[in-house]
Amino acid sequence: MILANSRGRHNNPTLRMPFRVVQQRRYDAGMDLMSDQFPAPNCPPSSTAEQKLEALRAALATCNIPALEPAQQALAERINQAARKINSGMKIQRTSELMSLAQFGPASIGTAVALAFDDKKSAPIAQATCVARFLVEVVFAGARSPSLIPGDLLKEHGLSRAEISWPSSAPIYSDLLSRATDTIARADDAGGQVNSPPLQKLLAKHRMLTLRQIAKLRSRDPSLARTRLTTFDKFVIEIKLLLRIQVAS
Repeated sequence: MILANSRGRHNNPTLRMPFRVVQQRRYDAGMDLMSDQFPAPNCPPSSTAEQKLEALRAALATCNIPALEPAQQALAERINQAARKINSGMKIQRTSELMSLAQFGPASIGTAVALAFDDKKSAPIAQATCVARFLVEVVFAGARSPSLIPGDLLKEHGLSRAEISWPSSAPIYSDLLSRATDTIARADDAGGQVNSPPLQKLLAKHRMLTLRQIAKLRSRDPSLARTRLTTFDKFVIEIKLLLRIQVAS
């Protein structure tokens, strides 16, 4: 509980403002990493689809997976297992192991997104976008969660997990970002289709944000706050998306 007054002191008996309760949440690195893969909702949102995704988010946050529909339950279990593996601190030894983790957790989020919009054919595109975003977030988390960096990449570049810091880690991060870009490119080349217009808009935005973040991370220290997308970056993407929709209509 935080007590606030006009002087900003907590021991002053004269309170100028009412009590404010701050809810504390246990830090869950694995689930936080998973939640970053959920695309931002459309504006205005697609109510039914958004309700399904919000139910999934809530179930994952509260571990109330049995409350979900059967199809969502199976996906939530996979996402939860991926989060638990990240939280365990188990060291990832090979890049293929990291990609399997991405297919198990983030790709399941992509599937859940496609199902929420009742557009199963879009699943490969949604999965690829979420997997790419996961690899981007691994780069951001690398310094504080070195167990996520594959051992074979460390060996290739002559580094240990204790040495993951900028700029020595730049070649490793570059490799992961290239894999993220390739994941999206392969999905594009596969010729998948998105039939739901709201989902098409949502995935296009998520894809553009991810590619912009990849470009911004190139040759930049991921630990710096300015490496994240700014409000202006996001505004530019919103304008580009709006123009694309107008051209297509």
